Amino acid sequence: MSYDPAWHNVRMGWSYTHVALFGPDQQLVAAALANRQAVISPTINGFTLIADAEFDTHKQERIAAFGVEVSRRLHCVAMVVSEFDDDVLCYQLIESGQLVDEYNSEPDYFDFAAQHVPLRGPQGGDAERLCAALKRPDAREQVDRILRKQGAGLQAPDRHRELAEALGMPVFSVGFDYGALQNGELPEGLDEFDVIFTATEPG
Repeated sequence: MSYDPAWHNVRMGWSYTHVALFGPDQQLVAAALANRQAVISPTINGFTLIADAEFDTHKQERIAAFGVEVSRRLHCVAMVVSEFDDDVLCYQLIESGQLVDEYNSEPDYFDFAAQHVPLRGPQGGDAERLCAALKRPDAREQVDRILRKQGAGLQAPDRHRELAEALGMPVFSVGFDYGALQNGELPEGLDEFDVIFTATEPG
């Protein structure tokens, strides 16, 4: 998806970005990111979420590169999750530093030249690969239905919430974002005393 950060500033909806790691625990992740400005969630069902200060730039290539590097260093599965303006849910699935799958619920959202008419439905997203990577093979059919849903009134946070529940991810995945957490805006199910803030100055 081609995304212009300047456009983000004039939109009115909710947006957030984080990386969900599957495997390493909170302390291990915090140690690996000690020199970065980041917030690390508690580990729930094997998932630990990272919200990094750089994510607030909304530069998707740099955020994806961060996910690849953390996945490589910690030899784990990483899922880069981005939600834009209540309308678009994207993820990138990374296994041990290799990008293996991508998903975009609204691939033409930023296509102001209207190259695709009618607009395309959700693109990418291999439910079988995703569920296998996160050790939830029995959820494959449910996850595939969630990824393929279309229709007016379907908001991206709702899709993300359903996906998180199907995959056993913590409820606070929806809304877990560096800027919000720095401002004390905690997503549902998260206690401020359970998160770790790493370096307060860029390292």
